[in-house]
Amino acid sequence: MDGHEVPARLIWYRGSALPSAVLTELWDRHFPVRAPVVRWLRQLADDPRDQVWMRAAVAAGELCVRDFDHGYTELIRPLAEATTNRRLIFAATTLDQAAGHASHRKAVHRLIGDWSKKGTPSQRWSAAWALGYGNAAATMDDTLDALARIGVRDEGELVTVASHNVVRLLVLPDAAEVLARMAEWTHHKREPYQDLGLAATVRLALTTVDELLMDPDSLGDDSDSPWADRGDWPVALALAAIRPELVEPMADLMWTALNTARSKDVAMDALEELLRSAVRKDGTEWTRPGLAELLPALATEEHDRRRLDWLLRRMMSDPEKPLPDADARDLWWLAVAPEERARQDGPRQDRRRQEWPGPHRPHPDRPRQEWPRQDRPRRERTREEERHG
Repeated sequence: MDGHEVPARLIWYRGSALPSAVLTELWDRHFPVRAPVVRWLRQLADDPRDQVWMRAAVAAGELCVRDFDHGYTELIRPLAEATTNRRLIFAATTLDQAAGHASHRKAVHRLIGDWSKKGTPSQRWSAAWALGYGNAAATMDDTLDALARIGVRDEGELVTVASHNVVRLLVLPDAAEVLARMAEWTHHKREPYQDLGLAATVRLALTTVDELLMDPDSLGDDSDSPWADRGDWPVALALAAIRPELVEPMADLMWTALNTARSKDVAMDALEELLRSAVRKDGTEWTRPGLAELLPALATEEHDRRRLDWLLRRMMSDPEKPLPDADARDLWWLAVAPEERARQDGPRQDRRRQEWPGPHRPHPDRPRQEWPRQDRPRRERTREEERHG
């Protein structure tokens, strides 16, 4: 506690089936206990420790499965109408747990769908968070439709929570579908949809894996999971290292954010944060493998390389956090084409002595190559227009 160890007594179940059995016995056969248990769970909803409130929300979800009407009336609805984000997240997690049971899945889907369309702002906020778990709608397509409704309503009042939960979906197997929808949003004719896509793109670069995997029993705690040792990585770089097939769509989204007037400044700051995460303060490797995958896709055109050159030089001259010259050179070489980088490969100490061939000062022995970025035609009618007008 506060950096100090204190003795504590830990109690745990001997088998994985016992927690559910105890909850069932308590809820079904000891009705007078329900009221104090509900009050206790509401108190735990305010606990700042993830390992406390998350497990309390899971327990609340299991109790709602035993009696959904009672659980909805006493737990879900009051918490989903609260004024604190912690309680709204608790309500969303409780619904996600209930949705894990086939008997209640459709009921949860209908409830979240209703909240996303005509709920109060706090209910829509809770719905967005529940959708971020990936179980609150029948399909990923429906999940993204609901998040879009929430994110664009009232001129983007809830775009922050909607975009965050779009990024949460990227740890799921359907990440490619999520990225494709983000691209559709950025090319929508209506600005609220564009803002949702751009906000999600910037969050993709700034949000860490640990911020998405809040559950202490989630993917990040599985030693066999590729996310396990990348908790402090930005999601974009973790995805680039784990799923290289997603690099191109991520690079296209970042290219759009960097070349859109109202998002280019924050997108440039996000790119700087990605570059600074290559190595840790002690000099050990951090996200460099992810940057090695992503940077070449971000620097395929002359304009892109000029921008990277300018950013690296700005980082080197930063009076508060100057980027070492050797690190800047290494990042530049990560960004050049793999074929070109292979030609220049050599011992690290030799490369440091080479002239840094920025985009405006090409290396004399390197032929210029053109890799045109794929066209991004604006569609006649996007998916949202076809469905919602």
